[in-house]
Amino acid sequence: MSKETLVVFWSFTGSTKEVALETARHLNADVEELVDKTNWTGFAGSLNRAAKATVKGCSKRLEPTKFDPGNYKKIIILSPFWGPTVTPTVRTYLKDNKAKIDSIWLIVTYGYSSLDKCEREIKDMGYVLNGILGIKTGISRKDGQMPNIGDYKPELHDFLKRI
Repeated sequence: MSKETLVVFWSFTGSTKEVALETARHLNADVEELVDKTNWTGFAGSLNRAAKATVKGCSKRLEPTKFDPGNYKKIIILSPFWGPTVTPTVRTYLKDNKAKIDSIWLIVTYGYSSLDKCEREIKDMGYVLNGILGIKTGISRKDGQMPNIGDYKPELHDFLKRI
């Protein structure tokens, strides 16, 4: 183990990745980008995404990860916020690693909604939630351009001081 903190994320539009990389840089942490081979794009992908998020399904196509979360003292999870839940990709990672992780810090990027259901979901999975931060990124644009997520760094850095 080279570091004590692991930042784990999955990003759909790139906004969550940007925040995850800033988080890892700020904390000098290892970074685990989750790779999901599920087609989340287009009309069929949108339906698949909505159905899985609604019924709290998991992804069946998550690639093996590089880092063992059991080797870290601190785990920070970043996920886009889909409806009332974290993404199926992140949910799969958390379920697959429950025996290795007791508590997490959660950062979610979102366009609109409330974080209480997301917080409840994580706690219902049996995790101690040390802290949660929502970063409003706006709604994804159809032209493929990353939404303007504004200046999130001061709020993020304040949150990271508590980790």
